[in-house]
Amino acid sequence: MYSQPFAKEHLEWLFEFQSNKQNTLLRRESSVLEFKESFSLGSLPKYLKTIAGFANNKGGYIVFGVREKPHILLGLRDDRFSDADTEKITQFFHENLSQEVEGEKFEHTIKNKTIGILYVSESKKKPVITIKQSGDIYKAGEIFYRYGGRTDRIKPAELEQIINNRIKEEKESWQKLLINIAGSSPQDIAVLDLNKKEISENGNIVYVEDDLIDKLRFVKEGQFVDSGGDPTLVLKGEIRGASFLNKQVPTHVDQFDLFNIFLKGSCEYPFEYLKTIIHQECKYIPLWFFVHKCGVPIEDLIEQLHNEESKSSYKHEIIQRLKEHSEAIDCSKIEKDHSFKRPKGKVNIKGINNYIEKQITDKKLKKNASVTRKRTVFWYFLSNFPEALDLESLQNYGDDLRILIQSIRNLNESTIFQYREFIFKILKFALGAELNTDLRKAFCHVDIMLYRSIALAESQLQGVSAKLDV
Repeated sequence: MYSQPFAKEHLEWLFEFQSNKQNTLLRRESSVLEFKESFSLGSLPKYLKTIAGFANNKGGYIVFGVREKPHILLGLRDDRFSDADTEKITQFFHENLSQEVEGEKFEHTIKNKTIGILYVSESKKKPVITIKQSGDIYKAGEIFYRYGGRTDRIKPAELEQIINNRIKEEKESWQKLLINIAGSSPQDIAVLDLNKKEISENGNIVYVEDDLIDKLRFVKEGQFVDSGGDPTLVLKGEIRGASFLNKQVPTHVDQFDLFNIFLKGSCEYPFEYLKTIIHQECKYIPLWFFVHKCGVPIEDLIEQLHNEESKSSYKHEIIQRLKEHSEAIDCSKIEKDHSFKRPKGKVNIKGINNYIEKQITDKKLKKNASVTRKRTVFWYFLSNFPEALDLESLQNYGDDLRILIQSIRNLNESTIFQYREFIFKILKFALGAELNTDLRKAFCHVDIMLYRSIALAESQLQGVSAKLDV
């Protein structure tokens, strides 16, 4: 919206007062403006909706320290806004949105009152989509748009306009690129693909190391910065003398490779790996992670997989999983009574077993209830304080590790997003012990919770874009 959002004329516009009411602002909430009485890092999910809505429209301001109705200048009552780390704000938006958003954090003093302002620019690559769930505030795969004085889920007309603009911009970019290329000799041209991490020159391809790609991307990606003060550095390290690595398209991929790539979270050739899945003699393998990484309509993937020759008896079932968007992995039984106190420090498996034996004795439960009880304890730990579990203590307890893995299938989407790092740690730990059906199902459940919604949203967007392009 503005290259200098906190220039004098913009601040004067924001803080123009009504002539008959000295502390009441003239401006109302609009497609570029929202007021909040106070700021809290705990409310970042609520701010994110507005930020995403602004980014998908023309950009805008969230002003903290102003009563919402009527718009009376109050000022901030504490230092939470000034103390808020811009890196934490940037990191939160990075982890929850599909595109980087560019913005600035600014403090302004007027009438001896301190006001906090978050400004977000219009996104250069729309739409900005949520990739995680945050309670009842938003789900993964949602697109928000700023309508007048409110933020809401985008309507078809605005989404179509975003797609049309994106197609137009891409065509114009290609035209400019081709004009530039036409002025050079073929032997002087090399193409850097930031998504594939490769440089193509005269038919030869070399692949750039991940750490170098991260540095190159860092130049392009936006972030929230403190306005004023020291300049923000956007490139770390030097590029001169960077080394390159030759890499090959994956061949002879087994199930362990697929599970490890899922845990790694990055994949250079997602469709190649997706094709290998239909050659595996197993139904339960993560799918949606690879679909998400492909970034093309699911219908196109299904057609290509259908045409792929495979001797696996599970090919049809795997393709069917992609067609049935309501797929769910069966849960293991847990008890309704699951109130436990937060432990002090780490809890090992021996302590959990002693606790369960005491529960069975005290409540006069049947001995065969211990498995369900233990699964419930694990589930409750993972849902509330997973860091309290001592994974290393499970090293020599195969059955207990299996029960822990079973409990993962009872975790909901928001819990998996919140404790993703620790859950991945458990999956990696278990993968090093034994790859069994329970573990495969746990992987698939986590895959569905993390990636299905965003993959479906991206697929729908790509499909609409393709139709409009035609």
